[in-house]
Amino acid sequence: MYTPEPVIRLKKNNQVVLSAEDAERLLALKEGNISKIEDLNSFTTPDGSSLNQEGKEILKEYIEKSLYFQDLFSAAYRNPTPTVDGIIEISGKIVLIQRKKEPFKGCYALPGGFVEYGETVEDAVIREVKEETGLETEIISLVGIFSDPERDPRRHTLSVAYSLRIVGGTLCSGDDAAFADYFPLENLPPLAFDHKEIIEKWKKSGKTC
Repeated sequence: MYTPEPVIRLKKNNQVVLSAEDAERLLALKEGNISKIEDLNSFTTPDGSSLNQEGKEILKEYIEKSLYFQDLFSAAYRNPTPTVDGIIEISGKIVLIQRKKEPFKGCYALPGGFVEYGETVEDAVIREVKEETGLETEIISLVGIFSDPERDPRRHTLSVAYSLRIVGGTLCSGDDAAFADYFPLENLPPLAFDHKEIIEKWKKSGKTC
């Protein structure tokens, strides 16, 4: 049986097999709101146009468990979901990733993501940066906490943003990143979420890597 790690991931035999975001994409495919999914081959037919049996089963479990947790948490407090973002600067350039998935699919962003249950924000930012860029880093300083309820169209999140220095690894895209590279601070592309604001606050602080 598939079980959820609220709110983010579904696991089977202690292995993460599907994020809630991807489960929502499977649901959209089933309901005809999208025509094809190309990157969830385990759960779709070869052409990505419909769910296979495994996809139908995991989606059924996701819906059932989501309804359970929805009922469970509806009587409790609704709290923002914690996330992290990392700023890595070298010689006037910073690391950005191109998002592989919605929201802001195709847009550039700071590397980062959700904090997992039982994980500190400090460990989370180092893990997320490693997963998305291949870089091993250590924290220099806290940039700030960004908690605008509208910063993420999916739900109310808050981001704990850090500046980091590279201590190992090689820059390459991974996990939710389609592309990763260094971009000049004076010529950045349009950014997802509130990442422009995060970078501007970091620049004003005068703290560089």
